[in-house]
Amino acid sequence: MTALARWRDELAGWAIPPEILEQAPEPPWGFPVAMFQAQPDPADSPSRRRAAEALDDGGAVLDVGCGGGSAAMALVPPARRLIGVDSAPDMLAAFAAAAGAQGVEHEEHAGAWPAVSDQVPVADVVVCHHVFYNVAEVAAGPQVHAAFAGVPAS
Repeated sequence: MTALARWRDELAGWAIPPEILEQAPEPPWGFPVAMFQAQPDPADSPSRRRAAEALDDGGAVLDVGCGGGSAAMALVPPARRLIGVDSAPDMLAAFAAAAGAQGVEHEEHAGAWPAVSDQVPVADVVVCHHVFYNVAEVAAGPQVHAAFAGVPAS
């Protein structure tokens, strides 16, 4: 079994059975905005440094599944423009508030990726924190295969 097929199977195994979902008083997919707020002093990491290098003296960052903006705000500066995509209106409001507090140009797009991709402008850097685990159909390609090479077998 390929790593991509194994990923699809394992992700499907996390599904909540329909009979349990039907009994839930509210959908279990929401999260408190506070969990995804931008931090005042973002942690330094190799990926953050590489993204900042790619932005050079400015540029746009697209944050897919932006939440409160912790991934995008970690790149201000050098980022001069932030684009947030999220399906939760409260997360988009937090993203907009954080960008406004940073004094950086921003725009928000409500919806799920890639369904809203045709409405979103091109960016210099794309970040996606804590969201990719929801994607069952990963497009095949050398980078994807390399990323999934380390996925442990069940």
